[in-house]
Amino acid sequence: MVEDSMVKLDRICRDANVMVIFARSYGLTGFVRISVKEHAVIESKPDHFLDDLRLNNPWPELKKFTESVNLDTTDPVAH
Repeated sequence: MVEDSMVKLDRICRDANVMVIFARSYGLTGFVRISVKEHAVIESKPDHFLDDLRLNNPWPELKKFTESVNLDTTDPVAH
């Protein structure tokens, strides 16, 4: 189906509040286009805060260890 026809069919389906799905396969690749007038997603889990893992006052051993790490190395494995 050419894109102009898909757009016309999409407008008709949106006016009728009907979901339309276009799919095309090109061997291992392709596309899926889903069009609906409105889709509401309800988050059933309660909101929670993001844990803050920053260390504002590191202990001396941690500070010494981080200062011993060379971040300017060109070896990506060591970095």
